[in-house]
Amino acid sequence: MASDQVPLADLAPPNAQITDDWLAPPTSDAIPQIAFTWTRGADPFASERGLEVWQRFPDKPAWRVVYAFTDAADSGVLGVRFETGDLTGDGVQDLLTFEDMGGSGACGIWRVVESGVGSATEIYDKHTCDTQVELGAYGLQITEAVFEPGDAHCCPSKTRNTTLAWDGTAWQVTSRSVTPNH
Repeated sequence: MASDQVPLADLAPPNAQITDDWLAPPTSDAIPQIAFTWTRGADPFASERGLEVWQRFPDKPAWRVVYAFTDAADSGVLGVRFETGDLTGDGVQDLLTFEDMGGSGACGIWRVVESGVGSATEIYDKHTCDTQVELGAYGLQITEAVFEPGDAHCCPSKTRNTTLAWDGTAWQVTSRSVTPNH
């Protein structure tokens, strides 16, 4: 069964609602895969949330989960979102995820999930505040606030911009700059 024909509700945990999904088109990706986020619970401030990555296998069962995480209802996670892109330069779509914990510092957990044939592996996991991580050309663009003593939370003195590239085993800094905000 092709990814666009799989009933996603059958793959999600019992009583979970799918909040976002991505189906890898077989013509553009060497690995047929599905990724989705889900939530379970009526209280938006105390619900379980998670992400799952499924891939198609030649034998039965055809679709199998190859990566997943679940945030407990009391974890403080208010939502999970993701984007896809080739972050590792291997021609296969990977995921950049963010587990939003809210607050004035936009705190949360950033993850990169690298997809391979029959597997998906977390290769980046960082809890941050006052930081934005974006997909770059074969890597990550990270923009983070740099606070100096006396800075109000609204107004960091500087911004650090870092570009990371995956070398096959680790993230390498390919550029870094710090610019004043005033």
